[in-house]
Amino acid sequence: MDRDAISRYIETHLDEHVRKIQALVRQPSVSLERQGLTECAELVRRHLAELGCQETALIDVGDGYPGVWARLDSGAAKTILYYSHYDVRPVGPEPWDWPPFGAELTEMPPY
Repeated sequence: MDRDAISRYIETHLDEHVRKIQALVRQPSVSLERQGLTECAELVRRHLAELGCQETALIDVGDGYPGVWARLDSGAAKTILYYSHYDVRPVGPEPWDWPPFGAELTEMPPY
C-alpha cells in the first residue's frame, strides 16, 4: 500500500471531500421524526455510486425506512462488509452554538 499516494490523493481532493461531508450534515435525517430520510439515503447512494460502486439502490427496510445497498468489486482477495447509519438525533429545543444542520467550518483550538 502506497500511503504517500493515499495522502497525496486526500490532500489534492480535500475540498471535494469536505463539500460531500457538508452536504450530508446539511441534509436532515431524523428517523424519530421521519424527516429527510429518503433524501439523505439518496445522497448516500449517490456518493457511493460516485465512488465507483457497480450496484447502488435504496431498499425499504421496513415501515418505510430506506436503507442503502451498494456493492464495489475491486477484485480484491478479501471482502469487507460495511454497515452504518445515516440518521441523526432530533435537534430538540436546547441551544446550539451553531445551526445543527449548518455544516460551517469553524476554527476550534487546539485543532
